[in-house]
Amino acid sequence: MLRLKIDWSYTKSSAAISAPIIFVTLALWWLSYATLDKVRQEFHQARGHNAQLQAQIVRLNEDVGIITQYHADFLALSNRGVLDQDHRLEWISRFKLGARELKLPTARFQILPQAPAEAAQIQAAAPVSVMISRMKFQAELLHEGDLLSLLRQLDSAPGQYHVTACELKRVHDQIAMSAAASNLFAQCDLDFFTVSTRPNEAKK
Repeated sequence: MLRLKIDWSYTKSSAAISAPIIFVTLALWWLSYATLDKVRQEFHQARGHNAQLQAQIVRLNEDVGIITQYHADFLALSNRGVLDQDHRLEWISRFKLGARELKLPTARFQILPQAPAEAAQIQAAAPVSVMISRMKFQAELLHEGDLLSLLRQLDSAPGQYHVTACELKRVHDQIAMSAAASNLFAQCDLDFFTVSTRPNEAKK
């Protein structure tokens, strides 16, 4: 039987050299694995952050599109005096001026307290609130043109209004031709709109 003789002196010296090499190799392998795992985590975090940024960019582009679409309308409403301010003193002043110019001594009016608009499609346009101030007026007129002139006077006031109801009745059976006569009796309801960009304040 063949017996293998090992010179342990050489083995010990080889093992003394190999052991540090193996240790360094394992250490480098572990360090490489840890570094790779860290890089992978950072990559996933960066990819998630990039996805969030892409979503934000999409939302910003949508906002820019909406702003571009409605910016002209917003400026028109702002210049018209519809946003946030109730101009009832100016409406009253314009109504009195129109009645005075048309010589309508019996013209009288009433403005009700401001209230939210009832139309569901308007109130759905959050986060703004559309408020209404209703003006009721009565006046005796010479002819229909006086009513149109009175409304045109209100057109020059800040704000935006809508004639919700208007009734004309004859005062006499026969039409009077005198400039001082009253042939018609007008009774109208007007809604003045105010768009509040501070809805919480409007509800107080």
